[in-house]
Amino acid sequence: MAPRAVDGKGERGRYARTARRIWTTLATGQTRSKDAAAEWALAQLPPEHRPVLEHARQFYLNCRCSEENWSETLRVQVRPHVDRVLAEIDRWSTRIRTAY
Repeated sequence: MAPRAVDGKGERGRYARTARRIWTTLATGQTRSKDAAAEWALAQLPPEHRPVLEHARQFYLNCRCSEENWSETLRVQVRPHVDRVLAEIDRWSTRIRTAY
């Protein structure tokens, strides 16, 4: 996924939701709803990476795209959060590839 997608207005939450669903599917072997994938991922993430996902989840559940709003504090946390989730995706992808 392109880093540009993380920085564009309206894309932060979508990127976080998509990445967590990929991670959840790889790790559990189950396709889950966006909300269920968020719940699972929140339990797996260290505390410092949870605010971005919590915000994206609340946005998804309660707002329209035109209402998306990310504080500066959250914006600077997006890249580290995404990097962590992508590292988990890579770890699980490698584990699955080497198992076959």
